[in-house]
Amino acid sequence: MSYAILDNNRFYAEGLRYALVRRNPFIQVQSQELCWQNQLLDQTILVIRCRFSLSATHQSLVKILLRLENARWQGTLYLLCNEKGWALATHLRKRFSSLRIYSIDDRMSVAEAAYVLIKAPRRVRCINYALSDAEFNVLALLIGGLPVRHIATTTRLSEKQISNHKCNALKKLNASNLLQLLL
Repeated sequence: MSYAILDNNRFYAEGLRYALVRRNPFIQVQSQELCWQNQLLDQTILVIRCRFSLSATHQSLVKILLRLENARWQGTLYLLCNEKGWALATHLRKRFSSLRIYSIDDRMSVAEAAYVLIKAPRRVRCINYALSDAEFNVLALLIGGLPVRHIATTTRLSEKQISNHKCNALKKLNASNLLQLLL
């Protein structure tokens, strides 16, 4: 079994790598930054830490998922998510339904995460909420800097509907405003 841990926080990635190897010295574990590399296709398990909502890191994750899907990758992908990432992870699980994606709460310790990844991979938190496609698209456009009025005309929705989609998405992402999503 071979693991790849993708995280822009090298301390967390190395800590999780160490914990995995300590639990099972016969597995191969690599840790690297969150970016596409062809060697990811050779891994059986990918672990990606999602401490973000809508940012450049999210775009890197989507690019990785697209390439895995196009290559018909048959491994297992674990998303370690914080509170803001749960709804986004669920959206990605829906969008990339051909991939086997599980979500794990990243508030657990590194040792607990290693245990879940090695001993009990089915013990993952089930998420029963997700961003709708409209909420996801509205947030992406707002984060891109477009004003509500422009989004309303391009999506052929009213400004009130755009505002409702934005408010619903912010509630699901546990954020009070758009700035919190970027931090």
